Amino acid sequence: MSAPGRQLTELERARTGQLRPRTLHALCEQAARLIPCTYCGARPGSVCTSPDGYHLRRFVGAIGRGLMTVGELPTVLAGVDVFTLATVIRDGAR
Repeated sequence: MSAPGRQLTELERARTGQLRPRTLHALCEQAARLIPCTYCGARPGSVCTSPDGYHLRRFVGAIGRGLMTVGELPTVLAGVDVFTLATVIRDGAR
């Protein structure tokens, strides 16, 4: 438990379920990029399409592996009206 007015560390936030929302760039780097794409076969550490695109299938796989939560999916799908697992999500931070 933290003292009033003291900022929680990221570890304390994780333990208490008070993590800050991650950006799309963070989700690309910390979730999708870490696993292979079962849609196109891209390997971990590489993009699915150029420039900096990841198939939605990778994000779904990242949820299954505990690298991101279902609650973070709206960040990934922001601005996308219709999607399939083949939909390419672009990391606009690069």
